[in-house]
Amino acid sequence: MTGTGELIGARVREIRTALKLTQAEVSRRSNIQRRNIARIEAGEHVPTLDSIVRLSIAMHVQPSEILRVLDDPTRDPYPLDALLHVGIEPRDG
Repeated sequence: MTGTGELIGARVREIRTALKLTQAEVSRRSNIQRRNIARIEAGEHVPTLDSIVRLSIAMHVQPSEILRVLDDPTRDPYPLDALLHVGIEPRDG
């Protein structure tokens, strides 16, 4: 299963490359270090809401355009096995 960070990172890269922007340019526009943008795009770091907003402003898109990759109704971000693994019990009813 693809994680949230990987999905958001791939979407940021997709938007950035479609706009023909470099990581350095997005870094300058967003005031986020280029290495952190690289980490986000690689799925190694899940960006904060603040970072998502700054990235969206830098690329002239709405934040929802970055986050729409999470709207897939077939994707369960919290599968039951993962919840049980960390000790969270599902509620009855």
